[in-house]
Amino acid sequence: MNRAELVRQIQQKYQMRQLLFDSKDDEKDNMSIWPSQDEAPYNIDNIYPLTIIKDRYHESGYYYLAFNLEPWDVPKEINDDGLDFCGFFRNKGKKHIIGKGNTPQEALDNLIEKLRPASDNPLVDKYLFLDFDGVLNTEFYQDLLLSQGKQWQDEHGAFFDPETVKQLERIIDATQASIVIESSWKYLGLKAMQEMWHDRQLPGRVIDITSSCASDSWLQATSIDENDLNHSKGIEIASWLFDHAAEGTRYVIIDDEYVILDSQLPHFIMTNPFDGITEEVANRAIALLNN
Repeated sequence: MNRAELVRQIQQKYQMRQLLFDSKDDEKDNMSIWPSQDEAPYNIDNIYPLTIIKDRYHESGYYYLAFNLEPWDVPKEINDDGLDFCGFFRNKGKKHIIGKGNTPQEALDNLIEKLRPASDNPLVDKYLFLDFDGVLNTEFYQDLLLSQGKQWQDEHGAFFDPETVKQLERIIDATQASIVIESSWKYLGLKAMQEMWHDRQLPGRVIDITSSCASDSWLQATSIDENDLNHSKGIEIASWLFDHAAEGTRYVIIDDEYVILDSQLPHFIMTNPFDGITEEVANRAIALLNN
């Protein structure tokens, strides 16, 4: 059964009026669940429970918000008269998968799309945290250029190995991941990184660089182990994800050094600085981002 037919049948059984509550109401009991686990007509774990609310301030840019949550699990701040919705979406809102739409149906459809498996879902955010030296800029290629007496750098820095760039292109083509630079080259600034990407016609899109320090919001929400202080890149990446990534985000860190926090190990791929991103590394990155 395709998604459209599934939604149609569910809508026939559970009237949309059952999904709604007015967020002016102060009592959580006024929220409706749809459908409950016992009532669900199909095995649709990613659709129930469902609560759809009105965004009375319209700060989300839409009139309705759909949560894959029981009513009592919807953030209580959503119901406070003084809530700054913009603040909610910058902070706690990022920790939830939220469907948005100008009708309840649109919000539901958007939520279902976001809950699709990451491999074929353009709405699931995917980030590739990328180091350069030992990842794109390999010892092999630099030695080759020097041995042949060829130019080894341009105004941006050392040339990247064409073979690693080819494998990077495979990752981007297969996952559509956005690139966040965690390399020491980031100290040249985001604009310089984006200009290099343009000038060298590199694959993918550089959307940001990690900060050289952790954000206050991440520090306030996190207990840092003393051992973590030895992994500044891992802290910077964790801080970036806390400040920018939504629940369900997929990410991979590719570096030639163990720079991560222990919690990031499932997302980490370490390269050999001699040959950088190989076909095997690319295959692992694609699997982590898509599965």
